[in-house]
Amino acid sequence: MGERGGMPVLEARGVVRRYPRRGLTIGDGPGSVVAVNGVSLALADGEVLGIIGRSGAGKSTLGRILAGLERPDEGEVLFAGERLSALRGEAYRRARRRVQIVFQDPAAALNPRHSIERIVAEPIVVNGLVRGREARGERVAELLAAVGLQATTGLLGRRPGELSGGERQRVAIARALACEPRVLVLDEPVSLLDVSVQGRLLNLLLDLRACFSLAMVLITHDLAVAARVAERIVVMHAGRTVEEGRVAEVMRAPRSPYTLELLEAASLAG
Repeated sequence: MGERGGMPVLEARGVVRRYPRRGLTIGDGPGSVVAVNGVSLALADGEVLGIIGRSGAGKSTLGRILAGLERPDEGEVLFAGERLSALRGEAYRRARRRVQIVFQDPAAALNPRHSIERIVAEPIVVNGLVRGREARGERVAELLAAVGLQATTGLLGRRPGELSGGERQRVAIARALACEPRVLVLDEPVSLLDVSVQGRLLNLLLDLRACFSLAMVLITHDLAVAARVAERIVVMHAGRTVEEGRVAEVMRAPRSPYTLELLEAASLAG
């Protein structure tokens, strides 16, 4: 659980998520695949929590649940102490807006037909956060500047396919920030980028955390990436949490053999 004291900004309690096996229907019970199996965690205001595990560990499914894109079959997700499942109407939309997700592949997450200006402005318009075209344009420029992009006429009118991978991911982050979140869930945000670009983007995330007073959940298969930005890590294997603790402590003395395997893999990759 979070170590900063006070009420967690985001919390999962005993979360379970099942999917039917191929060829079966929901409700077939024993034939289902348990992607997340009884996971509990808490995220403090301003904290960066890493969720680590290999492909198939359930970490991305957990991220979608934390962001409200999927509902758990069992357990609860709470935002600022309120159960998301108990919220309705505007209260639910407001809570959902405050937890945003950034996906691994921005090329798939951004509408290829929309301009960069429209992509960043859309959540501002939908949520009624800024009134008037001029004020909206200023806000878009502020958000792009925050992620290291200049809102020039050339950039604003371009489409995602005309940008580099790192630029697209910065636009995706700007779009998430447009919703004025308290929490960013980052699902493998640098895994498709070159190593040099990865480093710059990770540094950007730390800057944004301070500038926007954000808490973050960083989902990654790479323990070295998590160690660079996270304060605590949760290690997942086969849908379960197998280890949790402060990054330095876990890396110095891992308790789980699975965590040790991840550490050795990170050392070999380095």
